[in-house]
Amino acid sequence: CGEDNSLLVSSNQAKLISDINKFLGLQKHSFDMPFYRPGVQLCMLCIILYNLCVYKELRTVWNSFRALMEIPRSNHTIMEENRFKTISRPRLALMLIAHAVRFSLAWALLISGVQWLARTTSIVDLILNAVALAGILEIDEFLFVAMVPTKVQMAIQKLEPIKVTYKKTHSERESVIHGIFLLCAILLPWFLLLEPLSLEMLEVKHQMCDGIQNFVIAYNAEVQMAVGYVTTNELKNEIETLPEFAVDSFKHKSEMDMPKYFNMLRSKYEFEGARIRSMGEEAEYFPFCWQTEVLHPNGSFWNHENMTKIMQSRLNTIAYKYEMPENSTCDDFLPLCDRPDARLLRLSCGDTCGCSDPLSSPWWKVTMTGCGDFCLWARKEKMRRETECQDLATAQSNQSWHAFWDSYVDVIIAYYGSDRFEFANYTTGVVDNMKRYGCSYLQTLPYDPVTSSRWCDGLEDLFSPLSYLCPESCGCRETLSLKCPLSCALNTTNATSTTNSYGYSR
Repeated sequence: CGEDNSLLVSSNQAKLISDINKFLGLQKHSFDMPFYRPGVQLCMLCIILYNLCVYKELRTVWNSFRALMEIPRSNHTIMEENRFKTISRPRLALMLIAHAVRFSLAWALLISGVQWLARTTSIVDLILNAVALAGILEIDEFLFVAMVPTKVQMAIQKLEPIKVTYKKTHSERESVIHGIFLLCAILLPWFLLLEPLSLEMLEVKHQMCDGIQNFVIAYNAEVQMAVGYVTTNELKNEIETLPEFAVDSFKHKSEMDMPKYFNMLRSKYEFEGARIRSMGEEAEYFPFCWQTEVLHPNGSFWNHENMTKIMQSRLNTIAYKYEMPENSTCDDFLPLCDRPDARLLRLSCGDTCGCSDPLSSPWWKVTMTGCGDFCLWARKEKMRRETECQDLATAQSNQSWHAFWDSYVDVIIAYYGSDRFEFANYTTGVVDNMKRYGCSYLQTLPYDPVTSSRWCDGLEDLFSPLSYLCPESCGCRETLSLKCPLSCALNTTNATSTTNSYGYSR
């Protein structure tokens, strides 16, 4: 409706609205029928001119018919000194049939041509259609000049004019007929075709552009429900998407060059897999932690040419997304790690974002939100082997506990939406009590009232278990599991056995 030139899938609708605005003389956001309508006036002018062209053809047929009827009839056609002296009755009948066909075709072209012009909504197409219709009326002249032998053409040109009787009252009757024809040529198309067309075009614009436009609706076939979302009113005409920017940056390079903003895969199979892979699958795809193995000097792929280029393309992509310089490093992206949409950042800079830190905030420390599977494996191993079996044993764990609850409301809203709180058994006292009483409040409220997940077990799509911050309150001294530190073993023998039973291995 705003005639945005950057539209891709709605270009036909945008062109239709643009044609309507130009045809009716409307502003982009105007819905009132104006008095002056450029397209209607131009269309009316084309119709009048076309009517005159057809009327000229009809008058030619009529005058030819009158002249034909002035020729005396006999059994034979006789011509003397380039003029008809008599015409045979069969030839006369043939000429009358030809005149009738010519007269019928002219009327058919008049009616269909006017309807065609009156249904043309584009001003440019209107001019072209009018010229095309005028050319159709000249087809007989073109055929005569191009196909009839020269001898016949010369003979026809030498024919003497036929005298036609012209009465005094004929001029007055002819003028009246001309006036009526011109009046009908103006009024009938205007009221029967152009005025309804204008109202129909205005209704189309009402249906497509009037009222609220900045919303989208999608249907979830799995749950058989439709959902909607109010979008922004701001148009970003000058901002390129990442695929567009990536293409522009690589289109003049050779196959030997490495792209800056995407990874060039080796086969169609790899391409299709990477195109549809989910973030959880991507986090489990590579058997190493990217930042640890590629960017650290002690990593297995330090200075590895291909891996370094892939890692750099990911960092360039992150920098483009957050409008930062191309040479930005993981340390520069640190303030962005806890953003809900920073999945690629957590996957690429797992160490910086705490994916391998056993005492970092549990938010986003799952594969579904970007943390690499092997980064999380290293984090779990450190948690199990290095964490004490004591609630909030260190200052860092206490800091992570408070950071978790400080972000609770914002994270839930970002991930689920604000309406999740409206229908859940949640009160503001949940966060306050967790921060006030610490881990012991997990025994009072063991389940999240919003997500229905058990705090100590974590949520696969959103946060890691809190049992490593609160092993005592989560019952790790009574029942040791994969989500508990090994230091919670009741005795050394039990600790050894549980390590063999529950230890993480690759």
